[in-house]
Amino acid sequence: MGQEGLEASLLASDGNSSRKKRRWSRALWFLFLALIAVACLALGGDLAFSEGRHDRKSNGRLAISNNDIVESKQAVVAADDGRCSEIGVSMLEKGGHAVDATVATAVCLGVVSQMSSGIGGGGFMVVRSSSTSGALAIDMRETAPAAASQGALSMGIPGEIAGLHVAWSKYGRLPWRALFGPAISLAKEGFIVSPCLEGHINKEEKKIMNDPGLRQIYAPNGKLLKAGDMCYNVELGKSLQAVAEQGPEAFYNGTVGERLIEDVRKAGGILTMEDLRNYRVKVLNVLDSYGSGDAAEGPLGLHRLIEALKHMFAIRMNLGDPEFVNISETVSDMLSPSFAKRIREKIFDNTTFPLNIICLDHGTSHFCVVDADRNAVSMTTTVNYAFGGGVLSPSTGIDNQLAGVIGGSGGLDIIPAVAQVFINHFILKMEPLAAVQSARVYHRLIPNVVSHENWTVVDGEHIELPEKRKQFLRERGHRLKAKAGGQFVSLWFRILQT
Repeated sequence: MGQEGLEASLLASDGNSSRKKRRWSRALWFLFLALIAVACLALGGDLAFSEGRHDRKSNGRLAISNNDIVESKQAVVAADDGRCSEIGVSMLEKGGHAVDATVATAVCLGVVSQMSSGIGGGGFMVVRSSSTSGALAIDMRETAPAAASQGALSMGIPGEIAGLHVAWSKYGRLPWRALFGPAISLAKEGFIVSPCLEGHINKEEKKIMNDPGLRQIYAPNGKLLKAGDMCYNVELGKSLQAVAEQGPEAFYNGTVGERLIEDVRKAGGILTMEDLRNYRVKVLNVLDSYGSGDAAEGPLGLHRLIEALKHMFAIRMNLGDPEFVNISETVSDMLSPSFAKRIREKIFDNTTFPLNIICLDHGTSHFCVVDADRNAVSMTTTVNYAFGGGVLSPSTGIDNQLAGVIGGSGGLDIIPAVAQVFINHFILKMEPLAAVQSARVYHRLIPNVVSHENWTVVDGEHIELPEKRKQFLRERGHRLKAKAGGQFVSLWFRILQT
C-alpha cells in the first residue's frame, strides 16, 4: 500500500458511521477536552525546556526537579517521565515541530511508563498551530473489535500509532524514523526503573505474575523489579524499529500486527487482522449555568463541584462505541444547555443525595509540548488501567487493552483534577502555582465517597484539604475518605509581550 493510500486508510470516511462517531467524539470532547481550548493542564512528572541549547542531559539517569515553575523563551516539554521530556526537547532542538516532539515523547513513555501508555493503547491529541486559527483534535482511542458484540473477551484495536502518524503527516518536519530512535534504544539497551514504575509493579504483582509477557519484562528472574534496576523490553524495541522503518503499515497490516494478533488470541482475545486494517482515526476541528464565577468559591463551590461530578459520571455510563450502542439521545443531551439546567436543578446547596437519586486507572499518561514557533500539542495516551488488560504480547512487547481528555493522567480522576485547577486559576483567579498546589477532591460516582488529598509530595510539601472544608462537606451528608496521593497537574500558558 502506498504512503498516500495508507494515510487515507487511517482516516475515518465520511459515511453515516463516521458521522455517528464524530457525534460521539464531540460528546467525549465536551466531557474531557473543552478546557483545552483555553489552556493545557497537564500531569507532569518532569519538565524539560530549551533556551537554544540542550541545558540538561539525562544520560539514562533519573532526575527529579524541585522547580515548581518553569519559564522558557523557546520551548517546553512536560511529560510524566523526565527522560521522555528530554527526548522531546532534543527533537525541538533539531528543528522539529511540536508534533515531532510529541511523537518521540509518546513512544518513549510507551517504553519507560508502559503501565500507563504505549502503542497497544490509544489516546487523544489537540494540536494548536501558530499558523492557523482554531485547533485540530485527533481521536485515536481504541475501538471495539468487530466480534465484540459476541460477548467474548475483547481487547481493543490500538490507535496510538495511527493517530501519531496522522498528526506527523500534517505537521511533522523531521523524518518519521528519527523520532523513534531514542525509545528504541531505551527498550533494547535497557532503562532504569523509576520509583513510580516500581510502585505500579508492586501494586499489580498478581497481574504481572499471571501473564508470561509481563512477567518476562517486570519479573525476569521470578522477582519483581525495583527502583534502580535495569528493565529491558527487547521485543518492544524490535516492534518500534519495524514501525519506524515501515510506518503504520507494519502495525496495521504487517508482521508486528500479525504477531500481536497471534498472542492476543492465545490469551483468549478476539482481535483480528481485519480489525487492525479497518481501524480509522477521527479528526475534529475544535472550535453556565450558574451565571457567575462566585458560584465556585469556597466550601459551597466545592460541594457543588462534587455533586456535578457525580451527575457527569452517571451520564458517562450511557456512552459506548457507536458501532454497537445507540448513543444519539445521550450525546444530544450532553450538548444541550437545557439538559445542563435540569442537572443544576438537582443540585441542592444544603445536602447531598444517595446514588439512587442520581441518573444512573491509573492507566493514563499526559504531556504537553510547546515549540519555539508557539505550536502547541496536548496529548493523553492510555491503556486505561495499570498495565492495560494484563496481557503483554511476548513476541511484540506490546501491552493491549480495551475499556470504556484534557490534561492529566490518573484514569477517572483526570476530569476532577483538571477541572479544579481550571476553576482555581481561570474562575477564582488564583495564581498559577497556587491553583495547581491547592488540595483537590475526587468522586467516581460508585462508591458514593468523596476522596480528598492528604499526602506529601516528593519535595516534602504536604497537601491536605482544610479541616473547615471537610467539616462543611460532612454536614451536607458527604462521606469522606483521605487519599494518599493525587494527580500531578501542571499548568502552562503563554505570556503575551506588550
